[in-house]
Amino acid sequence: MYTVLISIILFAAYLFYNSSKRVKFGKRPAWLEQLARKPSLLRALSLALLLLTVPLLLLYNGIGAGIFAVVIYAMALLSTVFLLLPYRYLRWTHLICLFLIGLALELFIC
Repeated sequence: MYTVLISIILFAAYLFYNSSKRVKFGKRPAWLEQLARKPSLLRALSLALLLLTVPLLLLYNGIGAGIFAVVIYAMALLSTVFLLLPYRYLRWTHLICLFLIGLALELFIC
């Protein structure tokens, strides 16, 4: 469950990063290009995705630890996206592999 929640937060951070007008983007997918024309919609969508994960993390971790987890996950993943995406170190194939490995570890070990 944590793998899915962290992936949703990462996707929200990616959408938030793409709502910037100051960043020079290279080639982006067509669906993202259409969304990027309306930065307020893209920011609202990323905030909605982030807020989707908050109640679930609060449910699994409790009130205090859940709020702390949301803040830490959002801060870490926003920093990761903002630091690694301009250098093209963050690729979708790598993220899918990490997601599948994390999901397998979470399902089969825990």
